[in-house]
Amino acid sequence: MIMTTQHFQKPGLPLLRVSDAKRAARHWVEEKAPSFHSFRGALLRGSTVWMQDDEPWDDASDVDVTIYFADPHETIRHQKLRYEGVVLEPSPSNIDAIADPERLLGNPYDAHNFFKGCVLADVDGQLARTCAAVQARYHRAEHVRQRLEWVRGNAVGKLTWAKDARGTDALPHHLGFILGLRNIAALLPIAACINPTMRRCIQYAGDILAGYGRRDLHEELLGLLGSADLTAEQVERHVRILPAMQEDARSVFRTEYFGSFELDPLILSKSLAGIDRMVSTGYAREAFLYVHFLHYAYHSAIANDGDNVLRRRYRPHFDALMAESGINGLADLQARHRAALAYLDRLSAFLYERSELPNP
Repeated sequence: MIMTTQHFQKPGLPLLRVSDAKRAARHWVEEKAPSFHSFRGALLRGSTVWMQDDEPWDDASDVDVTIYFADPHETIRHQKLRYEGVVLEPSPSNIDAIADPERLLGNPYDAHNFFKGCVLADVDGQLARTCAAVQARYHRAEHVRQRLEWVRGNAVGKLTWAKDARGTDALPHHLGFILGLRNIAALLPIAACINPTMRRCIQYAGDILAGYGRRDLHEELLGLLGSADLTAEQVERHVRILPAMQEDARSVFRTEYFGSFELDPLILSKSLAGIDRMVSTGYAREAFLYVHFLHYAYHSAIANDGDNVLRRRYRPHFDALMAESGINGLADLQARHRAALAYLDRLSAFLYERSELPNP
């Protein structure tokens, strides 16, 4: 068992349910809205909207809320904060960005939020109108195809970042590997019209492929990640260093980068609890992608802003992580990217056939 400061919910506290998490988000919006001068509404997003209200709340999760403004210059800080026993993650957007339902229907990271339509506030009814339009067309084949092509294009882009790179070090290209595989895995839940989460996308991909009778494709995906033959203990070995690494990364962090949000002290216990839940329910191999992402996030801060002593302290942990995935340097990473692109072509053809979608 991975040691965490939180495991689902803290013992001795009242049991929270999904309805409590949603209520906390609504209360926060009601409390803050009067301080916004061009506030137009708020929408619940992410995995929370796919949960049943009476489900126990998983403390490894947070509640994503988008705040919509009419003034394009008004904003709020994108952060995580604890409120009424749950962690909220509010972020800003402009109300004009959701005026065209067609654009949203083709976006795999927006469409499912408006399909579920968990509106927390709606000053002039724009959110309700957009949700209704998305709900009416969400399952149409042309929009599912658009969402698949969006993610497929992202996967190809990430897996070609290092195509022409020189040298031997894989560390500068680690993120392309992670996001490339993440986008490949996300094709499965997107084809099934469900939410493609970062932490559990490979888990969902495996469950969906099992339903198709194609566990072999899932094992091949895990092989690309390098976790097909890993045990829970091997995965946990790469988790144990994360608390110390995050603390040191946070202490030197000055330069913003994609993933620096993982340095928030509120996030670590939630991330570890999420990995712990996957490992304890038989998804250790699938959890390895998120373990890679946390290593990337912490190593990046140390590489950017740490001194040589700190870099030397943690570099062996990165090398061990990559070696566990069968990658020993840039050439191995580039070869893995090429294999992933070939797999992506075969998986895409399979999905178009199974989904009865036109194959472009």
